[in-house]
Amino acid sequence: MLPLFIRMPKNAFEIAKKSLKECYEKNGIIAGKVHYANHWARDSFYASWGALELGDFEIVKKNLELFLKYMKRGQVPLRIGSSYLGGFLAFIGIKPWFGVRYNQGKGLLNSAMDPNLLFLMTIEKYVRETGDLAFARKNITKIKSAIAWLNKWKKDDLIYSEKYATWQDSIKKKGFVLYTNILYYETMKKMGRLFTRLRIKNEFTEKANEIKKMINRRFWDKRMGHYIDYYNEKKRSGVFTSDGNFYSILFDVADKAQSESILKKAKKYGISKDVPSYTNFPKHKNRDVYPLLYLGHMQSYNDYGIAWPWIGCIHAVCLFKMKRVAEAMKIMKKISKLIEKDGDVYETYEKNGKPLNRLFYRSEHPFAWGAGFYILAYKQLKNYGKI
Repeated sequence: MLPLFIRMPKNAFEIAKKSLKECYEKNGIIAGKVHYANHWARDSFYASWGALELGDFEIVKKNLELFLKYMKRGQVPLRIGSSYLGGFLAFIGIKPWFGVRYNQGKGLLNSAMDPNLLFLMTIEKYVRETGDLAFARKNITKIKSAIAWLNKWKKDDLIYSEKYATWQDSIKKKGFVLYTNILYYETMKKMGRLFTRLRIKNEFTEKANEIKKMINRRFWDKRMGHYIDYYNEKKRSGVFTSDGNFYSILFDVADKAQSESILKKAKKYGISKDVPSYTNFPKHKNRDVYPLLYLGHMQSYNDYGIAWPWIGCIHAVCLFKMKRVAEAMKIMKKISKLIEKDGDVYETYEKNGKPLNRLFYRSEHPFAWGAGFYILAYKQLKNYGKI
């Protein structure tokens, strides 16, 4: 039983703040406290966006400095502080501090793209929020090397990646992936702003415009009414993926008509009907899911059927951006009820509204990424009613 003098937060925003701050450590922001008690690039950078919203600038700076320290020939680490053994030790309550991983894993030497993308986006957000141009000037050589590393993967103005190279790292997407290239566009746009502020001549804004044109040319499917998931030399996946489609609205890749069409399709496919929100619709083919996940009944971890509240938060922000405030508030209230019911921000949920609980895996909590995105969405919608 908790001592009576410890006052636990009751509303979702205060719980989310507590969950995020529980993931602050000496060197930066860890992904969670159980399975992922290490510095995962995408988790800690996404969480940093929420931390910036709270004005917690110093922890974001420390997190950036940590990844700058371990950058290797322009590549930002995927994870700092553990290995597969370390992940098991963390699961049973022993937190290790060893190992730096650069590749995605799955038995392959394939590189994840979004660590570099999110690192660069977070630097620009940090500098814009704090005015700390000195930080950018000090690290400009590494910033340039991170951009150069990304450009090694460029074909036809877009990034071409290998299998399992997105945050949906159990799904075998190879080629030009929507999520990755939307982030690539936004990264180049942000680098244009940053370099201009630093008074460094650059062509990033022009490059971003070319990427945007190419995304709309290659990914938009007029018949389907949304952007496709990915394509390569042999395949075009017409699956509706929430991440890339919602980001296309958030980052202004989609125009107004496309944005309305995407939101219409998301509603039709029930992306946020049960628990906000599902990753995609329909399910990916069995052959496209990493086979070892079937052993623990975890094949839906990154697929339709398992909900991720951070996606729900982005869905709500997109609806709000398109002036569909009532629908946005409805999604946020669903997420708030989950957070208040569980007293924490959980990573993933079953369709019935309970945190994921399978044979070898339970939903991570507190989950820094989810907490950070809830804070971002809450700040935008808080003036429109009780969330």
